[in-house]
Amino acid sequence: MGYIFAHLHCGEEVLKKIGYETRSRRLFNFGSMGPDFLFADSVDTEKLFHNEKAEEFTNFLLQNKSVSDYALGYATHIFTDKEMYPVLMKFAKGDFGEYVRLSLIFDTLLARNVYNLSIEKVNLASKIDVGKNLPKETEAALKSALKAVYNIENIDFNGAYQKFIRFLYATYDPFLVKRMAYPLVKLITKFDIYKFTYPLLVGDIPKGFYEDVYESMQSGIRLSAEKLKDFAGT
Repeated sequence: MGYIFAHLHCGEEVLKKIGYETRSRRLFNFGSMGPDFLFADSVDTEKLFHNEKAEEFTNFLLQNKSVSDYALGYATHIFTDKEMYPVLMKFAKGDFGEYVRLSLIFDTLLARNVYNLSIEKVNLASKIDVGKNLPKETEAALKSALKAVYNIENIDFNGAYQKFIRFLYATYDPFLVKRMAYPLVKLITKFDIYKFTYPLLVGDIPKGFYEDVYESMQSGIRLSAEKLKDFAGT
């Protein structure tokens, strides 16, 4: 689907539709990142949680009432992704690098068109930062679901969370001085940080891109609300 801003937007819209009041909005927001934070562990780990067992894993989390806020946020990501991912990937023509670029552009346009915001000025990391470590209950719930659904025990969820938050503060914190340093980072490390940051200029996009992806996002929000409509009463 889209990137960080789109995840936050979808989560917020689902909350409105189902009338659920969170106890910890940041934990819900972090949950709405779904398994994307696991790319900090490895790309293969992240892909594992987007496979055909993604919904089974999500439903297992939803059954754990001790992590309701996190689980609900996670569910909004997975269910919305079912509608948005195919549309974005169609425009990307199956190329994952282009998929990431278009996801960043969609977030940029979504912030501008819906909220009248310049995305590079939004401190996104602070919205999902739940502290130095994941809450113990959240980490335990993830490990329990991992064992039950995938029969795996060796993923460091807390370590991936910590790396993810550091990455966000380094790349999305809205300070121009950081963006000015990006060329130097690229020169020294050979790491193209621009591939993972919001563009200052949108550039070329396919015809109908924003409209089609936006509609798929709306479909995903409706799907999430339908699947989670009874959650507010639990």
